Amino acid sequence: MLNTLPKIRNLREARAIGCDGVASKKKSLFQVIQEQVESKVTNEALEAAPSRFRHCTPRTKEALYYREVFEKNYEGQASSFMPYYWMPKWIQVDDPSARFISHYKADTT
Repeated sequence: MLNTLPKIRNLREARAIGCDGVASKKKSLFQVIQEQVESKVTNEALEAAPSRFRHCTPRTKEALYYREVFEKNYEGQASSFMPYYWMPKWIQVDDPSARFISHYKADTT
């Protein structure tokens, strides 16, 4: 097996590779993205999503934004690329960010 990924010495280093490593401590990257999407996607567009996208219907404005970007490039091919939309069954959230899973405790120091 090829060793193509660098060895990560500790969890803090591993987290820095993810989205927390590219944003400020006060505002994570996912929060910055959600703020931007909030101004680009209307409530009406989100309400119309089930009729526009019957397969893997976007449930959040962020998901709808990404789906619209996808459809611009791969119109009508969502079912080929995304056979289903997976979310953990043991939590009650629609947002895929791990920040909203109660077992995840963000380090704000």
